[in-house]
Amino acid sequence: MDTEVTLPLALILLAALGACLAAAAATPMGRRFPKPSPEAGRIGERRVIGVVSRTGLPALHDIYLRTPGGATQIDHVVRAGRTLFILETKHYSGACFGRPGERTWTQVSRGAKRRFYNPLLQNDGHVAAVRRAAGWGCRLRPLVVFTGSATFPAGMPAGVVDLPELDRLLARASRWGLPSLRGAVAWRRLQRRAETAETAADAHRRSLRRARVDR
Repeated sequence: MDTEVTLPLALILLAALGACLAAAAATPMGRRFPKPSPEAGRIGERRVIGVVSRTGLPALHDIYLRTPGGATQIDHVVRAGRTLFILETKHYSGACFGRPGERTWTQVSRGAKRRFYNPLLQNDGHVAAVRRAAGWGCRLRPLVVFTGSATFPAGMPAGVVDLPELDRLLARASRWGLPSLRGAVAWRRLQRRAETAETAADAHRRSLRRARVDR
């Protein structure tokens, strides 16, 4: 008698547990946050290029600069007089939370959550690479540009702008940026050192071949 009562009860409990697990997996918090796709990044970069092109300011897009540790990729560098704007593009959606000094920020979308490296800190490395390439004859202004529908409910951190604000900043810079010989020299230095993905990859392969020969 005890067996006949306990077995159905156990089956009911197992079925209920399975239903709860299935429901949890189906909720937004049970989903894994999708990683940003390369195509999303390209969409953001094209939007920034569109804003920059309307200003008529000279610019470099998707360049690589050599660093002591190899090479770093920079989305956009725009020149206005003596100032070089160094732009890191993020094409995100949802709500983002983060402060300038924090190592990682948080993105929340449809209940899913992920952490990502602070793009302001990421852009600091780009600034250092541009400074080494261009020298000290120019002012550097790094900006992180969010081009998607992402919002900052706690306030947008200093150094982060959206596309309309970038448009206003560059339009103002194009009107008020005075000609600068030192800026022109720094820009030429940067142009000479800037590489495309293809040339940077070729240089990397050559360095690997040299390393194998040296062994």
